[in-house]
Amino acid sequence: MPMVREGDLPFEPMPNTTPTPPMPVEPMPEPIDPRKLPLPYITYREKLLELTTLRDWGTAVELIDEAQGDKELHSVAELVEWDRQEIQELLAFQAEMERTLSGLAPGTSIRLGTVRVDFLEYSNGIIKARAKSTDVTRPVSELKSDELLNLLGELMKPDDAPVARRMALLLMYAGAGQSDRVMGLLKKAGDEGDEVIERVAGREARLAELEIDRKNFDQGFARIEALSSQFPESQAAAKVASLRDQLFSATVWKRVGQRQWTEGPLGLYAAGTERADGALLMSPEMLGDFTLQMEYMTTDPVGQGGVYFKYTGSGRLDRNAIKIHLANDAGINPRPLSYCGSLFSIDAPKSNRALAQGNGTSAWISLKGDTASAYRSTGRSPRRKFRV
Repeated sequence: MPMVREGDLPFEPMPNTTPTPPMPVEPMPEPIDPRKLPLPYITYREKLLELTTLRDWGTAVELIDEAQGDKELHSVAELVEWDRQEIQELLAFQAEMERTLSGLAPGTSIRLGTVRVDFLEYSNGIIKARAKSTDVTRPVSELKSDELLNLLGELMKPDDAPVARRMALLLMYAGAGQSDRVMGLLKKAGDEGDEVIERVAGREARLAELEIDRKNFDQGFARIEALSSQFPESQAAAKVASLRDQLFSATVWKRVGQRQWTEGPLGLYAAGTERADGALLMSPEMLGDFTLQMEYMTTDPVGQGGVYFKYTGSGRLDRNAIKIHLANDAGINPRPLSYCGSLFSIDAPKSNRALAQGNGTSAWISLKGDTASAYRSTGRSPRRKFRV
């Protein structure tokens, strides 16, 4: 057996005692609130307007055909059908335009874009004309919608109701929305124009309903307000008026503390006369950015309260939250930092806009990021913004 000396023993390294650093953990993505995603009809409608702005009517028709078979759009089937009818109307208008241009006599003076020219011929979507001694060639597809309407206004009968309606639709589907020119054409179209207006208003009303159905109350309310402002005489505006009133009872506020509250119609909460420290109404869920529309009324000479937000979740509200102060201080001159409408003890309102005791006051309070706004929505009350 061979001899092995001590120095001939194989070298064994010392074990590594350095701890292995932990593998980095990817943070879990923030869950997406489905209420913040656009409604399927809005996504589809944006795609449709992209196509119609380019006057790509064929692809627009294909998109509508797909939409009519899309289960996510079944709840707005009537709106998609309106889209289909209006695009078909614009296709007929384009065919009428083609016939008009094809039958135009050579030498006719027309406005082509920004210049006046003498028409020569129209073929395969291209207008050939002469400006002084220069020949001009212009594809109709390159004319802006306003330029095309200026041309058609000379060649067709813009005072004719169907023509005025189709001109308005052409502008609307080119992204002009409810511009003054669009509304002027619809007014000229009479009853046929009124139908288009009702459809525009009807789309807004249906989208407001869908936002409210998914408890996206701020977006639903914003659509109702826009509809009522733009089309106050429409049937759709009358329809959503009751929907707006129902919004005030849609939120069930959580009662905290020992104070007695009496509930009434349209989300009314009346505080009992017995004072109770720490008594309040709390939103049923934690809120980030928000818009609150409320109507309040004081019934006591020293009545006061307010709306707290950015609450830390524990401890006394007055020490762990920010407050927009509401008080019965009409006609008096308290410290500015405690005026009705102040960011209590932090920043003053522009003026004391409190109404006298017993008068209901509609107010808006909103928070977006680090900016809070408060203003009275009756009378001419200036909006006050606070950094919070």
